[in-house]
Amino acid sequence: MNDPIIERARRRGELQMAATMPEDALDYLRQVYRDPLECTHVRLKAACIAIEYERPRLAVIASIGGDDFAERLGRCIERSTKARPVIEAQPAVNHKPPPMVPDRRYRRPA
Repeated sequence: MNDPIIERARRRGELQMAATMPEDALDYLRQVYRDPLECTHVRLKAACIAIEYERPRLAVIASIGGDDFAERLGRCIERSTKARPVIEAQPAVNHKPPPMVPDRRYRRPA
């Protein structure tokens, strides 16, 4: 009886691979996505997982001037504790709301 999975494994050399098994998961993923006999979607999935560990992630790095961060933080805290001028807002006109008119959508049909 020829099992297609075992035959495919023999073709790929997986049955003889016991001595050459990858040392870690990343090596295994590399082996999968480099295998031309593997299905494309399996290779793509392995490559998507492996790339997170192979390439550094792009990140934004803030560059602060020559000052020490602690000094800048202290100045910001000091500036935030200062009293700020309060704007006294007064309504310009005494405004009365419009009279309440019931909405026609909620009336009972006649």
